[in-house]
Amino acid sequence: MKASLFLACSALGLALATPTQDAPETVDNPLGVVYQAKLPETSRTGIRGTITATAHSSGRGVMFNLDFWGFNDEEGPFPYHIHVDPVPANGSCAATLDHLDPFGRGQRPPCDDSHPETCEPGDLSGKYGRLSTSGQEEHFSETYHDLYTSTKSGLGTFFGNRSIVIHAMNGTRLTCANFTLVERPGTSTGSVPRPTGTGIISSIFPTGTGAVSTSGIGGGHVPTISATYTPTATATPPAQNNGAGRLVGFSLGAIIAALAPLAL
Repeated sequence: MKASLFLACSALGLALATPTQDAPETVDNPLGVVYQAKLPETSRTGIRGTITATAHSSGRGVMFNLDFWGFNDEEGPFPYHIHVDPVPANGSCAATLDHLDPFGRGQRPPCDDSHPETCEPGDLSGKYGRLSTSGQEEHFSETYHDLYTSTKSGLGTFFGNRSIVIHAMNGTRLTCANFTLVERPGTSTGSVPRPTGTGIISSIFPTGTGAVSTSGIGGGHVPTISATYTPTATATPPAQNNGAGRLVGFSLGAIIAALAPLAL
């Protein structure tokens, strides 16, 4: 009797374990559309610069072009992420909420850059490295092809109405800026980099969704709150299987299985 109950509870536990989805590669991103975030002038930090993004020439994924400077008075390297909400009018970086994460991956365990599809789509520094300078270099410049974000409005991985946040090593939010549309086919509001590149391409279609806030304009305001991006999760980190499927959630069946012998 006890053995039968134990087996039944174990089966229930397996059924209740919920797999989270890895980020699919994005396709059909509109060509010629360019978004840019420009860090504001602020006394809080000397870090300045821009991050510019446009669809890859194939329409799959996004080409990011980074140009940052002003690291002399700061200790790095510096994590940076796309955050869910835009910077509001008061310039508060804390109001941008968490990283862009429409598939519910979470910040723990840390991103494995050898399997970028398992990372939060907004965790750019986790996938491609933190901002840093060495020697007498004044600028940090880099271009890369990210397959898991999108310039296509309506998708959960779309970032055109979101923000970029630069963090200190301890997670404090140093500065932030909103992405804005600076160019689309047939129009332009200025000269911006138009990076090109190559990458491993797949035909997987994105299926994620995400709640998007469109309030706030951001701009050249001083951030008012020193929030951190370090989570305070109390749950056990989800298991990973070679960067593919991961199991998270709470197994009710496991608890029942443990308590059943005591009840009989």
